[in-house]
Amino acid sequence: MAWEHFDVFDSGTCLVRNLTSGKTQEWAYLFGYVTTGKQRVFMNYRLVIKEKETGRSFVGNYRHHLWGTLCDVQKKMNEQGLDLHVAGTSGRYYETGLSHNSGWGYLHGRSGAIRMMDSYYEQKHEEGLE
Repeated sequence: MAWEHFDVFDSGTCLVRNLTSGKTQEWAYLFGYVTTGKQRVFMNYRLVIKEKETGRSFVGNYRHHLWGTLCDVQKKMNEQGLDLHVAGTSGRYYETGLSHNSGWGYLHGRSGAIRMMDSYYEQKHEEGLE
């Protein structure tokens, strides 16, 4: 019997940029939480980013909040010359007391909420933001 369970609550695609070539690719992601034991006690949040073509993947884990999990994956990807191009990795991203740990936040200079896993680059160019 497996004692570790990964329950996915969000999935989709995200943009990943190669820091050397500058090329951008669409990768798949799974966001969820890990429980352990027969009682399925919460252990941590987990984010899996997977390249569609090769199957190469990066896994981030963090116990306290979703954004920390995203930062864990981003750090691992940066070490391999890749940049996860989603709103949550932007220096302009922030969460409020009500949006904290919901997967939603805000970007300074942009009106309205945005999902942390959404690409904001198309929006950025339209609005003339950095």
